[in-house]
Amino acid sequence: MKGKRGKNFRVVPFEKNRKIILDLLEQGKKRNHVKALVEVDVTDAREFFKKYKEIKGEKLSFTAWIIYCVAKAIDENIAVNAYRKGRKKIVIFDEVDVGTIIEREIDGKKIPRKYIIREANRKSLIDIHNEIRDVQRKEISGPILGSKKETKFVNFFASLPKFIRKIFWWWTKQKPEFRKKMLGTITVSSVGMFGRTGGWGIVISSETIHVLIGGIARKLGVVGNEILIREYLDLTLMADHSIIDGGPIAKLLQRLIDLIENSYGLDDNLIKS
Repeated sequence: MKGKRGKNFRVVPFEKNRKIILDLLEQGKKRNHVKALVEVDVTDAREFFKKYKEIKGEKLSFTAWIIYCVAKAIDENIAVNAYRKGRKKIVIFDEVDVGTIIEREIDGKKIPRKYIIREANRKSLIDIHNEIRDVQRKEISGPILGSKKETKFVNFFASLPKFIRKIFWWWTKQKPEFRKKMLGTITVSSVGMFGRTGGWGIVISSETIHVLIGGIARKLGVVGNEILIREYLDLTLMADHSIIDGGPIAKLLQRLIDLIENSYGLDDNLIKS
């Protein structure tokens, strides 16, 4: 990154695209999110991932699998797949569009970019895995990994004065269909990729549902009548309480935990395919 160098420092330009991130953080502060921090046993799932790599010779994306499980849980509790429309209406979508962050290495630096997996609830695990891998190989331009048209719009939008951008974000509250197109309906992001220890993360989210994948830690767990060393994924679920009540949030979270702990979609047919 180019910039003006001083005696013991350098000044670099503030990326225009980061203005959109700041906008979304401001939007997220206005939401009343309920946060649930849980530990999920992923020992059996991790064993499958090792087996898959040994037989297939390639890694299966762990993030793709979590997205697959989240999309399934949301699909079964579709009322949470929603945005408010103004003050009096809620729009519930049938398509679960999952926004996620895909990291690419460019010139020795890791660059995170947003990408939306459309209709994730209608795709197989391999479909989502392949889509993520394909995107990781694409050329990066702008803050999102999408079409040239989308990139042009985002670059243009980032250059606008803040007061105009604020009017735009207000307008999107009246147009949830457009908000879905731009941000997806839910978000699945990961901080576990940045370290090898356990730990939760809490972010400021502008979406109704945000699932944050934390670290994985080995610790003692009870399996049947035995105490064994197990691997636990730290998972954070955030839900907008102005749209979703506590009961549906708890039901969604429990279903997601069940899917992950029962290794949903991970079977020998996946290896044979």
